[in-house]
Amino acid sequence: NELGRWETTEHVLPVPGLEAPMRVLHLSDVHLRGEEPWVDALLGALAAACAASPPDAVVITGDVVARGVDYLRRNACIF
Repeated sequence: NELGRWETTEHVLPVPGLEAPMRVLHLSDVHLRGEEPWVDALLGALAAACAASPPDAVVITGDVVARGVDYLRRNACIF
């Protein structure tokens, strides 16, 4: 069961012309759905991890949400 687990990897990519390092958080295939309490707990844990090491940008790809676009808009701000 992968519920509530995620893998963290760090890659350093030099970008010519970029004055300072940029941290990018990439979330993929999160599959947020339903009104289960675990969804809010997972979002809270991800937000806490981001607060500890804040990204400059967040990129979300894959199967993200089955609750609808309005839900995604309301909750994207935690990152």
